[in-house]
Amino acid sequence: MKKAFFIIFTMFISYNINAQYYNTAIGLKLGWGIGIDAKHFLGENSDHAIEACLDIQKDGFVLSTFYDYHLEAFKVDGLRWYFGLGPYLGVWGENQWNKTLKEKLFVMGAVGVMGIEYTLENFPINFALDLQPRFNFVGTTQIWATGGITVRYTFKPKEEEEI
Repeated sequence: MKKAFFIIFTMFISYNINAQYYNTAIGLKLGWGIGIDAKHFLGENSDHAIEACLDIQKDGFVLSTFYDYHLEAFKVDGLRWYFGLGPYLGVWGENQWNKTLKEKLFVMGAVGVMGIEYTLENFPINFALDLQPRFNFVGTTQIWATGGITVRYTFKPKEEEEI
């Protein structure tokens, strides 16, 4: 545990650029379940990104992918709105929407995302808060929503790593 803390602390100290324009980020998401989230921007200083999130719940999982578009929020450096759309698939058992499921159910559908994220200026950390309306069209037909809070480690652009 001490070794992991030391490695993370060293990464924070060695990160000496403005992380506002990161290329890739990976981290944890707390929402309907606990998940792993990754985001990658499509090009240098692009507003377009792809994102994937694997949420693990008590009795299953949901894998969601998004095409995100980002906009500046409130003219604050590092603060951006984002919204997007994509597919998802998953497997779940009994849950808060269906307390009578006896077997696992495969689900698939479309998911939207809207949220806000903030990237720290001097540390490679990004925070996000989002809402994800969903529509199942395989397994069960229903409209539902998730969302959550995400904390990610950001990776700086390749060109800035070499300087």
